[in-house]
Amino acid sequence: MTDEFEYSMALALFDFVPVLLSSAGLLYLARTLGLINPAIKWQALASAVLIIAGGFCKVFWKFLIAATDVHYPVLNNMFFILLAPGFTLLTYYLWAARAFYQQRVVSRSAIAWPWLIIAVFAVVAGYLALTFPEQRRWFLALLVLVTVSNVVFIWHAVRHSLQLKLRGSAWLFVLNLVGVFVLAGLARAGHQHEAVQWVEQILNAFTQGALLAAAWMLYQTHRQVPSQAPRFSHSAQL
Repeated sequence: MTDEFEYSMALALFDFVPVLLSSAGLLYLARTLGLINPAIKWQALASAVLIIAGGFCKVFWKFLIAATDVHYPVLNNMFFILLAPGFTLLTYYLWAARAFYQQRVVSRSAIAWPWLIIAVFAVVAGYLALTFPEQRRWFLALLVLVTVSNVVFIWHAVRHSLQLKLRGSAWLFVLNLVGVFVLAGLARAGHQHEAVQWVEQILNAFTQGALLAAAWMLYQTHRQVPSQAPRFSHSAQL
């Protein structure tokens, strides 16, 4: 085992906290999209589950390193492999839900676009994996897709929060995005001492807690005041 993959049991266990917070936030967001447009309820939930599964693969990877001192690269790799399609699809369903809320028609064929984007990045990642098998260049392609999807996702979440006059929710979404970029910057520093990793994980917990709080506010608004949502004809459904 190299020093690059060394985690204490306490740190590995605490790493579950931000994943649980983000999982709850994503589920609230998916359920909110289902409240806005029931036709996309299960698709949004499935997209959120992909992201959640990727997060749990990552923390189980760390947990197994701490518990058994064995590195399972497949679990580490599955993080971005699942996050990339999950965030792309959830971003699409958030956009589609906002269009539905604003009484704009979304074509049933529009779903082809996120799947096409996913396919293109999958091909690029596969090519990089085969061409540079000793390097992790493939993950850079998926990282680009996750980053762009995340930014667009937060942009739509902020816009919808402001549309509902939920400024607190909007600021929490922005705080989540800022935290994600700060953590990404810290991660580029490479392997760090455990004290620094604790700071990162505590910051990550606050970042994902902001996502959960923002998503909960959106969910409660749509659940408690359904009359605020506009009425639609069937032609506007996906």
